[in-house]
Amino acid sequence: MAGAAGGPPQVVVPGAGWVDVASRAIAQVGFPIVVAGVLLWFVIFKFGGQVELVTDRLIENGKLARELIEVERTQILELQRQTGELQKQTDNLGRISEKMERWMGMQQKSAYQLGESEPPP
Repeated sequence: MAGAAGGPPQVVVPGAGWVDVASRAIAQVGFPIVVAGVLLWFVIFKFGGQVELVTDRLIENGKLARELIEVERTQILELQRQTGELQKQTDNLGRISEKMERWMGMQQKSAYQLGESEPPP
C-alpha cells in the first residue's frame, strides 16, 4: 500500500549523484586542489558580492555623514546667532536695571525731601 501512494520506489544508481562526482574529483586531483578550487570559487563569486554590498553601505554611510555634518554646521550657526541675541538682551537688561536703580534713588531722595524724617539708606 505504501508503494501505491508514492509511486514506484526510487532506485539510486551508483555514480550518478554529486557526492560521487566530488569523490572522483578529489581522488583524481587531490584534496588540496579541490579545497583551493572551492575557496577560489567562493572568493570570486560570493566574496565579491559581499565586498560590493559593504562598499554600497559605506557609500550610503558617507552620504549620511555628510548630511549630518551639514545639519551640525547649521545648528552651530543658529546657536551663535542666538548667543549674540542673548548678549544683546543681557546688555539691555543691565541698562534697564541701572535706570531702575537711578529712578528708585530719585524716588527715595524726593520722598526724604518732602518730609520724611530719615534719609534713605
